[in-house]
Amino acid sequence: MRSPLPDFARRRVAITGGASGIGLALATRMAAQGAHIAICDLHADRLEDAATALRSAGAASLRTDALDVADLDALDRWIGDVVQSLGGIDVGWNNAGIMPRTAPLQDHDWRDYARVMDVNLHAVVRGSQGFLRVMAEQSGPALLLNTGSENSLFHAVPGGGPYVASKQAVRAITETLYQDAPAHIDVKLLCPGFVHTPLGPRAQMQHGMTLERFADIAFPMLTSDQFYLVSHGYNAVRAKERHAKLLSDIEAGAASAEETKRFDTYTLMGRPPFWETS
Repeated sequence: MRSPLPDFARRRVAITGGASGIGLALATRMAAQGAHIAICDLHADRLEDAATALRSAGAASLRTDALDVADLDALDRWIGDVVQSLGGIDVGWNNAGIMPRTAPLQDHDWRDYARVMDVNLHAVVRGSQGFLRVMAEQSGPALLLNTGSENSLFHAVPGGGPYVASKQAVRAITETLYQDAPAHIDVKLLCPGFVHTPLGPRAQMQHGMTLERFADIAFPMLTSDQFYLVSHGYNAVRAKERHAKLLSDIEAGAASAEETKRFDTYTLMGRPPFWETS
């Protein structure tokens, strides 16, 4: 089990997609503890208001940049620029994400699918690599945080195939990172439920949990020993339903556990499962 950060006082924090929604809500809580904050966002028009909020909250220093994280080379450069500005990174948070229109998968334009994967998955992988390389060279405690979704745990959006696929992949990547990252770096997966953010159409999103309530729930989790940071308790109901179906189908058709135990990859590799180490 990894050791969490005790707080965000004087921590150097880099956040993608930090100018609104969940990113800004939690960045504001970090700023209130005196963190040094660097945010980037695709929407340059949101940066000024975000900067005002973060300064008012008490950020020790602040950097804001317009950036499309799908430009992976630009994301690399941004991480390097943040290191130059702040002298390092203690908290790296891959938060930028987009959601396309909902439709049957066969009706999605391939370009929309590719764009979702570029932003929601590829930028998370590239950002994680960049943040970890910086943190690995530092001796102090650090946190790598990736934003998934309740869709990381089960399929929560009918017609949302590209979005759901991206978020389930983020879960798998972040579980892998937990196993692979140096011991002084904590790794967490943030799984917001339905929250009122600019992610989708206002008419739909307004029915979600308020950002203030979400931040009240999620912020303490950032310094907990949890890996899955789940905001909505009803997710447990859906997760249990999904796993019940999975187990039922395994038991209905698979060869027995006794017969197949010798093929278990964790046993063959001599490593404990992820869930036994988190």
